[in-house]
Amino acid sequence: MLKTAFFYLTFWAILLFSILFFIPYYLIKLTGSKRAVKRFIYWVSTTWANFILGVNGVSYTAYNKENIPKTLDNLVVVSNHQGSFDIPIYVSALPFSVGFIAKHQMKKWPIISVWMIALDCIFINRKKLRSSAQKINDRIHQKDKNPIFIFPEGTRSKKPQMGPFKPGSLKLLFKERADVFPLTISGSYWIIRSKPCHSFR
Repeated sequence: MLKTAFFYLTFWAILLFSILFFIPYYLIKLTGSKRAVKRFIYWVSTTWANFILGVNGVSYTAYNKENIPKTLDNLVVVSNHQGSFDIPIYVSALPFSVGFIAKHQMKKWPIISVWMIALDCIFINRKKLRSSAQKINDRIHQKDKNPIFIFPEGTRSKKPQMGPFKPGSLKLLFKERADVFPLTISGSYWIIRSKPCHSFR
């Protein structure tokens, strides 16, 4: 319980601190190239992720980095989802930014919504399956956006076994012939429970 509270405390603390980067972000967005904007967003997001992991005493080992795709167009990253620390671990470990699929209510959240929009996250209404699928479909074919990151389970399993996949979560990827980059995270569900020990493949 204390670890969960500390996680969310540090999560929001660094988000509040990130307000200081709003001005340079918008200045770069107005005067810089799309490449410069992407580099800045990548730096901000990885700094946030490394801070969250560092203050919570979390370390991880990344395997098979040589298999990371060089071409990001039409790419969709897919992984299992074990715990609250999965997102900062992936943001920290991947050499490129990704846009996560999030519930539409998060678009109204203060501060975090600014960075989620900057990361090209997709906000969907889970009750509107057709419109949600169309949003993902449109993003797959947009070459100027960050790759999509999907957790097919839709929520944290909080255990080593994977939960059931949401209907249509992967069917759309095959239909749209997206390039799928599969990842596996192992042990992240233990962080809140006990010792910080993670690895992902």
